[in-house]
Amino acid sequence: MTRKFLAFDIETATDVPGDEFNWKPYRPLGISCAATLSTDCESPRLWHGGQGASTPTLKMQRNEVANLVDYLVGMANSGFTLVTWNGLSFDFDVLAEESGQLAECRQLALEQIDMMFHIFCVKGFPVGLDNAARGTGIAGKPAGMSGVKAPQL
Repeated sequence: MTRKFLAFDIETATDVPGDEFNWKPYRPLGISCAATLSTDCESPRLWHGGQGASTPTLKMQRNEVANLVDYLVGMANSGFTLVTWNGLSFDFDVLAEESGQLAECRQLALEQIDMMFHIFCVKGFPVGLDNAARGTGIAGKPAGMSGVKAPQL
């Protein structure tokens, strides 16, 4: 049996000052956008505020984030394993707060694969996604790019 995977990531809407991304004091952060990509699709599905409008909004509304959570639950229930990078410490925490669906996000977090958490368990320290990509021979982010800059962009 071939396993089916669904990767996802969110970007926050609030500009957090500094380079450390000490985000917790700035809650709620809002979500500017998200992307999901499954092993059944060739291109990612993009999620943003004003999904049906001609121009995206700067921040997803609670019902739009809830639609993302419902999609993740539906995909998990249909046999997909969710995959994140730092999802346990960040993505599911923000998703739960922004969607109001704490129980659903908690269950998704328990059943997903957080690749950074696995590295943390083996090495004893976290590794950023960009460094992990470069370490495996993938180009990584363009010079000067960081997820911290998402709200500005």
